[in-house]
Amino acid sequence: MENIEKMELFLSKLSEIEDKYKKEKENKEQFNVFTALHNQFDERRLHSRFISYLLSLNLESGKIFLEAFIKQIPQINNFLENADWANIEVAPNEKNKSEFENIDIFIWNKKTNQEIIIENKIFAGDSNHQGNKIGYNGQLERYYNTVTTGEDKDEKPVYYEGNKCKCDKTFVVYLTLNADKPSSDSRGETLQESDVICISYREEIKRWLEKCIEITQDKVLLRDSIQQYLDLTIKITNDVEKALKLKNEIAKNIDLAWQNKEKIIELEDFKHVKWHTVHEFWTELAKQLKIEMPETLNKGITKVTHYNSNKTKLIIRFTFHNEELQIVNDAKGFTLGNLTQGRWGAFSEKIPNIKFCNFEKEDTFHLINEQYREEIIAKIITAAYERYDKLENVF
Repeated sequence: MENIEKMELFLSKLSEIEDKYKKEKENKEQFNVFTALHNQFDERRLHSRFISYLLSLNLESGKIFLEAFIKQIPQINNFLENADWANIEVAPNEKNKSEFENIDIFIWNKKTNQEIIIENKIFAGDSNHQGNKIGYNGQLERYYNTVTTGEDKDEKPVYYEGNKCKCDKTFVVYLTLNADKPSSDSRGETLQESDVICISYREEIKRWLEKCIEITQDKVLLRDSIQQYLDLTIKITNDVEKALKLKNEIAKNIDLAWQNKEKIIELEDFKHVKWHTVHEFWTELAKQLKIEMPETLNKGITKVTHYNSNKTKLIIRFTFHNEELQIVNDAKGFTLGNLTQGRWGAFSEKIPNIKFCNFEKEDTFHLINEQYREEIIAKIITAAYERYDKLENVF
């Protein structure tokens, strides 16, 4: 009887979470030009580029959107003091759509020689590198030291449109859905936690976009475009929040959830629960291997979790003892490849037969639980290090 009550309470909680967001979703216009042209989670081609475009846009009264953005962040309020707009550079921009030194958004006040670097993270993990140059391994510290010293990781001078870029003051802004903090690996040995300004789509970006809409009432096409982008950011924030709440509730009651797997799998947002589970798995695996998570994995994860594609291979590559290795998950489950030797093989029996395309398998389903996920990752890494030179199959 007690178990039945727990089960009913658990299912009721899931239903509550779904209903909370359903009405708001129904009230929103379904068509959005941004999602018609891009994947809604495309950080670089959609979000960073559109935000940067607005920041670089020069209206009659000056770079008014940039000014409104700066006012949302007290730590950088003085960036535009005595601004000479001719000496303000923003990249990417309408004419040059390339990032400067791979920085998502770069703002340079050449008159005061101050810079703002904005790292935009919706889901991608930090791009940290293994290298010998101190101060260039973590993603944020690498960007910071590049623009502050005027030299990149290869000790080559850095130029922006012919001007040497070596600034006196650099502000580091970390933009996420909910103002999450960057990892200590990303900050590296150069930046302290207090050196990074964390802002969110939910707060600062929402207020800024609302201000942009307010000041473009007489520019209908621009105003409506900004409104559509604001609608998209609100939708993404709410969808992610909902999916994570469902995932956390399932994770806390993983055994009850498995007993009711048919009902759980039929949830409208279970595909998002799967996506976050698989994404967190590969992000943590990459972190433990001390490599950056490949950008291509996001598309593969979407195919596997949203469309149950059993033909998609999820692959991560790393180096161990000078051998190039890869860990793969596909319809076979997990396999380990040694690209240097041209050999591959299944993992040991310690690794359950997990297939991310099939959450109806118990071992895959239980990955929603963080503790279980961490245990599997630890076993995979241990097995990879033990077996990398004992693989029998030939590619």
